[in-house]
Amino acid sequence: MLQIVQTALELGFQYALVAMALFLSYRILDIADLTTDGSFVLGAAVSVTLILAAALLTTDEARLNPLDQRWVTSNAFSLLQAAYDPAWTCRLILSDGKPVGFAFFGLWEERGNVPLLCRYMIDVDCQGRGLGAQALPLVLDEMYALYGRGEIYLTVEPENTRAVRLYERSGFRPTGEFDCTEAVYVLPAPGGDSDHKEL
Repeated sequence: MLQIVQTALELGFQYALVAMALFLSYRILDIADLTTDGSFVLGAAVSVTLILAAALLTTDEARLNPLDQRWVTSNAFSLLQAAYDPAWTCRLILSDGKPVGFAFFGLWEERGNVPLLCRYMIDVDCQGRGLGAQALPLVLDEMYALYGRGEIYLTVEPENTRAVRLYERSGFRPTGEFDCTEAVYVLPAPGGDSDHKEL
């Protein structure tokens, strides 16, 4: 019940600003300015375009079902998770203006809220071009900006050898621990040694 009231208040305050903008335009300035109405449509169109671009990226060579990925949870699920939990951040990876990959990161609550690169993928049609290696430092830089220049964790299936090689070349080290079936890796803090927290 509390969640419903909170959502209602948040939406109410947002739409109150829209009402004020329309009032100023029509009543005080006496101008039929449709910028406010148009911005809703434009914002919705941009959002849908970006969501579809991310959701349709896949690691499945057959491209049969973007919700069923081989090594990583689907981007559609990640977008949904981020929509309900603001602690997680989604980023669409672009190359020459074309969506080629997706990153999903946040704080790992089970380890005391340390930064976690939870999901990182490059579309199957764009793999083998070094895009993952080029984009990863940009993702890490944003994580440093958000969470400070400390250790960053990730988990990866050991059988996903291409991803393992990428992460190890980028400085991630295996901790020897597992989260379910995924191996835990840690990137030491810049200029320091790893002092990772035990599971």
